[in-house]
Amino acid sequence: MTALRDQNKNILKDADGKPMHMKDKIGQYQAGTLKFDRTLTEKGYTNVFYKAKYSNELSGDVTIQIVFKNENGEMLISGFWFSSNTLKK
Repeated sequence: MTALRDQNKNILKDADGKPMHMKDKIGQYQAGTLKFDRTLTEKGYTNVFYKAKYSNELSGDVTIQIVFKNENGEMLISGFWFSSNTLKK
């Protein structure tokens, strides 16, 4: 089992600096909308991209990026991100 690194610097925060849940910004995942987009392999990492719809994301899709790295024959997740126009605000 691989321990997760501290990701506190990547936590969404409201105007008062309190942690927010992602669903507070983009809403709920819309069932059945997850679609494979593409893969990109570079510098020993494989990036897999998906697109999905969320209820409060009115300006397009939410992109989900999962990054894998081969560690001694095992493909381990080394990154997991969501991005959208609303999350950038």
